[in-house]
Amino acid sequence: MSDSIEKKSNDLMTPERLRNYWFSNQRVPFWNYDPNQLTIGLEIEYFIAKVHGDTFTLASKAQYLEVINHLVSNSGYVDRQLKDQPGRVSKDTSNGFIAIKPDFAWHILEIALPPRHTIPEIRALLESTFHDVDQALAKVGLERLDLSCLPDVPEKMDLVELDRLSGYQVESKQHSSCNALAFFPALIAATHVHINCCNEESLSKVPKLYEWEPKAQKLFTRAKEFQRKVYPNVRSTFYETAFGEKYLLRTTPSKVPSSLNDYVDLLNSSSKLFPNDPFFAVRDMSYIRPTRHGTFEFRSSCSYKNIEEILMIATFRKDQAIHAFLDKIDPRYVKRSG
Repeated sequence: MSDSIEKKSNDLMTPERLRNYWFSNQRVPFWNYDPNQLTIGLEIEYFIAKVHGDTFTLASKAQYLEVINHLVSNSGYVDRQLKDQPGRVSKDTSNGFIAIKPDFAWHILEIALPPRHTIPEIRALLESTFHDVDQALAKVGLERLDLSCLPDVPEKMDLVELDRLSGYQVESKQHSSCNALAFFPALIAATHVHINCCNEESLSKVPKLYEWEPKAQKLFTRAKEFQRKVYPNVRSTFYETAFGEKYLLRTTPSKVPSSLNDYVDLLNSSSKLFPNDPFFAVRDMSYIRPTRHGTFEFRSSCSYKNIEEILMIATFRKDQAIHAFLDKIDPRYVKRSG
């Protein structure tokens, strides 16, 4: 990481600094506007818990660590003891690099799968990875829940301690009427999709990408109830309430950026809620965001255990990118969501 990136996170953002951060060392080859070169990467979050009939008890830190010990002992995963990613294990396979880690809380297990070109490749990765994970969970008496939002705030939960997030819980409370919102990421689980269509020129297509976002949320949002209250979208409600109106890069931004300068303006104009982040005190919490890997990350879809639903999300996001860049629309989604 360059010196310019390691400036204090409360400095002003500049185009040069953001350009260097996003585009100087991209890991995934750009698709060059060829659909055959598009790749799809997945990050899927799951609540893990001990199930008792209709109720469940969320996993503790100790139980999570026991699960990954089984993955290391029996499934070829490696724990590299990364200080900034506690509980993370990984595995090199013939189909790419797989990583598993806790996400914000020890009861959320995140599975990150490598970018693949085809749906059959993704299906094979999902099937083999779920097999390994579910076996390890079963040895501890746990399972993945087919749930995208907890029904209420748990009486007890173990949060992952990360220096870059350490100031967030305090800062966000000034925008919250409920203290639970300070740790709302521990209450929701999502399916994130990475598509390799991001470079500086492609930022002009972000508004086109957002044209399909209402359709995506209609198809793939099922988190609609929390504390016995019904919402159109619990995830959006949490983000909007916790971060407040002055945080401009959340959910679907009121002003959708279409250039590097737009992103710089939005970062500098937003509430600085992450004072200990090593890069900048504002993190992009939008539903579609550029990443340092050369991908756009699509973040609004709920978590699903069913592989067919996951593959539908992946296919939708691929077609969303093709539509934005090449103006081609797959009629399947128009019909399904009509």
